[in-house]
Amino acid sequence: MALVRTVRGELKLPRERLTVVKGDMTDAGSLDRAVAGCDVVVHLANATAVTDWAKARAINVDGTRALLAACERAKVKRLVFTSTLSALREKRGPYGQTKLEAEVVVRQSGMPFVILRPSLVYGAHGVGLVANLAAYLRGLPAVPVIGDGKIELDPIHLNDVNEIIVQCLTRDDVLGKAYDLLGPDRISFDGFLDRLSAEIGVKKPYVHLPGGPMLLAAHVGKALLGKFPVTEDNVLGLTSPAKIDREGAFRDFKLAWTTLDQGLRDVLIEPQPGDEGAIAPGRAGVPVAPLMAAMPRPQRPVRVAVVGLGKLGVAHTAVLSMVPNTELVGVTDLAPALGKSLRGMGYLAPFYPSVTELLAQAKPDAVWICTPPHAHEPVARQVVEAGAAAFVEKPLAHSVESAEALAALAARPNAKVACGYTLAFWPSFAAAQHAITSGAIGEVKSAKSSMFLSQVFGPQKGWIVDPTKSGGGVVANISSHLLFVLRWCLGQPVAVKGEWKKLYGAVEDEVKATFRLENGAEVSFESSWSVKGYNMSATTLEVTGTNGTITVTNESVELNLTAAAAGWPAGVTKLLHPELPQPSRFDLNGEAYTLEDAAFAAWVAGGTEPPGTAALGLDVQRMMGALYASCDKNGVEVEVAR
Repeated sequence: MALVRTVRGELKLPRERLTVVKGDMTDAGSLDRAVAGCDVVVHLANATAVTDWAKARAINVDGTRALLAACERAKVKRLVFTSTLSALREKRGPYGQTKLEAEVVVRQSGMPFVILRPSLVYGAHGVGLVANLAAYLRGLPAVPVIGDGKIELDPIHLNDVNEIIVQCLTRDDVLGKAYDLLGPDRISFDGFLDRLSAEIGVKKPYVHLPGGPMLLAAHVGKALLGKFPVTEDNVLGLTSPAKIDREGAFRDFKLAWTTLDQGLRDVLIEPQPGDEGAIAPGRAGVPVAPLMAAMPRPQRPVRVAVVGLGKLGVAHTAVLSMVPNTELVGVTDLAPALGKSLRGMGYLAPFYPSVTELLAQAKPDAVWICTPPHAHEPVARQVVEAGAAAFVEKPLAHSVESAEALAALAARPNAKVACGYTLAFWPSFAAAQHAITSGAIGEVKSAKSSMFLSQVFGPQKGWIVDPTKSGGGVVANISSHLLFVLRWCLGQPVAVKGEWKKLYGAVEDEVKATFRLENGAEVSFESSWSVKGYNMSATTLEVTGTNGTITVTNESVELNLTAAAAGWPAGVTKLLHPELPQPSRFDLNGEAYTLEDAAFAAWVAGGTEPPGTAALGLDVQRMMGALYASCDKNGVEVEVAR
């Protein structure tokens, strides 16, 4: 039996001695189904990246308790429980602490058990920490390291962990014991990076980030954003030592331990030419959106630069450092201090005091423009006139007139201008757009859409709430992404009527509207950045057609079709995020940023035009302009310009 949350990959293939049960640790019924008829249960489930203590405890502790109860009902004879060395650290985050609590639950259950606490596990090609660190070494000018890099890792190969688990299934002499599983090489984190660097033939400097400030950043990031790239457990795992038994596993388990040199060579075998960036295409039997078939890659080196070093500018800088065949040759911002901050993060690209000097001296092929929207047009004009391509962060501009000027600029011979609407590369939305435009649900009859974020709960300052610079409030700054999805999936509306609420200042905080499509179908639209419960933006689109419905969110896409169409089967098909193609190997708040930037760089190098064209960006701007005009007229229907 195998209990999994999502049936994918090789688990889809029928096997004579394997039954797959879909469920999770919070579903008691699925646990009963999974352990039925089993003599031994291997408990590998955990919540590792969860920063919410209650959720971590619900899965790691309460889930373990529920699994033990199911084992008792099924008369299971033993439990092999995988814990973590983080449970032994002097300081523990949600993961380490709740796994320690789960160990207590196992010990007190009366069930015969073995507890295994693996160190850093490696061994799968293309995924996991080794693959990520190798990508950082290849792509970043310097590698950030939390702490002093001296903490010991003892990395253990996946094959060795599996062999120990197999032995625990039948050996009675290990029952009632806990083993710390360590590899044969005792090495510091910096030493591990050194060894990895030698294997891939790349050497980069390390930038050590003090543990205390990073722990504070993890706490603050979680409180402000809900999800933060660095968690409390990440920091403690590299700064808080653990009291480890280094002898027990080597004494009691006899196997040919995999050395680090052997293991790294196996893990780092490169894909064959033509395979780079290709990842498993998602669930078999359903179409793959062409955008998500493979990681875009420029076919020649592309020199890139970034204008504007706010949050998005830094994000694009990080992403571009990881895109193959791109070289970051310069950055600029009106605030020189931001250039120093970027250098402090390990990025060594030259800082230029102005766009003019950046273009003249760095001579980039492409420039990412991450300024406030009112500056998009003048900066893009400079970039295009210098012979470079311009990637403009969304929205295209702060006004319809400025967006029209940008679209005209993009229409010049050999000019390349695109707009950064990342949902085009979000797996679920890419799949939905491909399904809708391929005709899977038939002719569109109606649709509902929404986008919410918990961000503004009082008067704000800065350009983002100055309509002369930002172009508007929640719609311009947040849900223009949703407007792009509507335009991309359903076509350009002909009219809109809407109402807004300005709760805290001069720009709208909430909007409700109805767009009318060319065939008469109505599309409802709702957005707010002043509602609680949405630490990350949540986007939803539900479309009803003549052949069925489709519902897409950030995490899933579901079709319910009357008849099979466009490669999709009749009935209900639901794809969760893990089942969708994810070709990028660098994740920064999702893969979309990497795919978007790589696609634009590939276009600059002679590849296919990306979906976020200046023309499509102008359509979105016109939708937004008509929506604002209707709101300003208390809901009077306004035509959308074409």
